[in-house]
Amino acid sequence: MAYPETYQSFRRTLGDLPQSVEAASETLPKNLGSNDVVIKIHTVSLNFRDVGILYGRYPAKSIDGGIIASDCAAEVVAVGSTVKDFKLGDYVVPIFSLMTSMITLTMMLQHLEEMPKVFFEIYLLQASTLACAGVTAWNVLDLPSDASEKNMSVLLQGTGGVSMFSLLLCIAAGVQPIITSSSDCHGLEPGRDLRLCRSSYRDPAPPDPLFYRGTPPSPTTPSPLQLRIVNRRHLYVEQAWGPAPYTDQKIAAIKKLHPSVQGINYKTTPNVAAEVRRITNGRGVDVVVNNTGPASIIDDLDALRQKNGHVSLVGFLDGFKAEWDQSAILGFMNKRASLRGIRVGSKKDYIQLFDFLEKHQIALTPLVDRVFPFSESREACDYLYSGKHVGKVVIKI
Repeated sequence: MAYPETYQSFRRTLGDLPQSVEAASETLPKNLGSNDVVIKIHTVSLNFRDVGILYGRYPAKSIDGGIIASDCAAEVVAVGSTVKDFKLGDYVVPIFSLMTSMITLTMMLQHLEEMPKVFFEIYLLQASTLACAGVTAWNVLDLPSDASEKNMSVLLQGTGGVSMFSLLLCIAAGVQPIITSSSDCHGLEPGRDLRLCRSSYRDPAPPDPLFYRGTPPSPTTPSPLQLRIVNRRHLYVEQAWGPAPYTDQKIAAIKKLHPSVQGINYKTTPNVAAEVRRITNGRGVDVVVNNTGPASIIDDLDALRQKNGHVSLVGFLDGFKAEWDQSAILGFMNKRASLRGIRVGSKKDYIQLFDFLEKHQIALTPLVDRVFPFSESREACDYLYSGKHVGKVVIKI
């Protein structure tokens, strides 16, 4: 395709909170830098950060009227004169950067060093989840190579993108995942469960060819998606469509992914740490993935094993304040535990994650909860903020 002059985006509105998002038109530079790459964005996955900013629930400064989102899967459509690692038609997943928040758009100028050299042919709905949720999950777990031999277990707070990606990594590594939710109920579409990507498209038609590599399955013989990793650089989807048995239980649906998965409803289980110890035969977990923020840190500590456990702080769903006594932090010393702050990761982490996905043949289908068209980006943000999702909310462009 020809080098484009303009493209469409969604920007945050200005004014009082809560803000919303609105369509806008953008302009690309007329001259492409020698080390620049222009990508056509196909799918965008949202993070809580994206909607947290709209509601004043993000702990860092953001750009007024900025373009929302940070994670995407895209296709290279133009390259600078010195670019050697990419060619037209390559599929890429740009590296997450807190300095860049400009992804809910149709085109983007990207500097070469901001994209990993690994590129994909992949089911693009899932590829868009790798840069933030995937790399964050990889870092929070910090799994040893012999994790399955160490009888490890992990407590995952909530059913968002990082928790669901972490859960899939745990299953592959032979680590027991314990996931929490505020409700057993989940509004899954009738006829579908977590074994398939749920979308806003109601009929069992074949997938859009743009989002499918290989021969699409017949709509009369639907079957669940299976991810097959052919080699280090390419991921292929073999089958990707069809209805699945209905379930209205959020935790129950997740537990169907693997027999090792355990779930805790923290609304009906006042002492989550005690339930964790019961599940782990009194031992406690090796890792807690904290998506809620400071308020639960001491409870997280209580759920840890006695030695060398760690709490990975990655989110702020419950705000920025805590009511526990400051002296309680000494419990980390008594348990010889650690509290680690995780802010996504590096290109190296991304490549390590990809190698792990390849080695363990991990199917990524449970990651995508719902798909919205680009024109409904506002509705996608509202749905994510509602907390009804399990995994990731994706926008198809």
